[in-house]
Amino acid sequence: MTVAWIGNRDAQVPLAIEHATALLVKSRCPVITLDTDVDATRAALALARRAGAVCDTLSDGVRQETALFTSSGGMFIAPTEAIRRADVVLIVGTLPPSAMEFLQKLAQTEPDLAGGKSRTVFSLASGDLPDEVAKVARVISARDTSVSGAAALLRSMHAVRRTAVSLEGFEELGAALAEARFVAIVCSGHGCDALALEMLQGFVSDLNTSVRASMVLWPASERGWGSALVSTWNAGFPLPVSFQSGVAEHDPRRFRASRLIEEGEADVWLHVGSEPVSPPDGIELIVLADVANPIDRAAVTIATAEHDSVVFSGMAGTFVAKAAEASAPSAASVLSQILEQLPEREVAPC
Repeated sequence: MTVAWIGNRDAQVPLAIEHATALLVKSRCPVITLDTDVDATRAALALARRAGAVCDTLSDGVRQETALFTSSGGMFIAPTEAIRRADVVLIVGTLPPSAMEFLQKLAQTEPDLAGGKSRTVFSLASGDLPDEVAKVARVISARDTSVSGAAALLRSMHAVRRTAVSLEGFEELGAALAEARFVAIVCSGHGCDALALEMLQGFVSDLNTSVRASMVLWPASERGWGSALVSTWNAGFPLPVSFQSGVAEHDPRRFRASRLIEEGEADVWLHVGSEPVSPPDGIELIVLADVANPIDRAAVTIATAEHDSVVFSGMAGTFVAKAAEASAPSAASVLSQILEQLPEREVAPC
């Protein structure tokens, strides 16, 4: 079975690695995008240091979530803790498919640390919910209003401020909040932009003047969020992080991978994880992914697979071990082999 291609031609893995290394050596602005496990992320960051590359995720949602932590911070709770404590739950915006099991548990169970109170679930601009959740969720409607606009209305109406429009069903939510023991606001960068997330965290802060409340921030991409956390403890910054100057730098706009790729600043793009979109003209694409055929318009494609690994789990709220066996090489091992072939890089003095 072929596991590597140079262009559309079959190739041995060592030859494909050699070709990928040559592209990185010649590159003036390499970009590495990640949707992978902990070991592969660490290997990619080590490679980025040597190659002077930018590391980032392609998930806009993870970018919004990272901005919430780096700009204002907030009060957060693990999903499993919310299941046990929250007697009032407000779901805001659309959540990714990985959150559906969590939502079902919220709808089908009662909190055992809520003093005997039953759980009440509300939804605001939440799109399609699982049937079990939709049956019990009480809908708060904000017609023709964006999620960030609905979040602003929510906060204003709770503070008894005048608003041009109203949220339908807010009275029932307000009554539940007044009697609540613990409130959980469930949201994600998947369905909320940075403004909405910041507004919801402000709402959590407002609630805490009279009741315990916290946010369940479900990652838009579990692996993307895991990569952001690995980058934080490895390089000192969350993604995106750049090593172009020889040291780690963080600038969410300047080093955003999608911008570097779309605007033609990047000349080599190494993607690790899921299948990426086709690259624009003028950029060499290297893909390490679980594929059976070469990626269209990719200069190098190497089929990789997950072995025993550590990945971020949204339900656990932390990293968990995942057992797996495969005949194809792991992304971490391929990245390490590319790193071994790269020459030491000299950084020009300031």
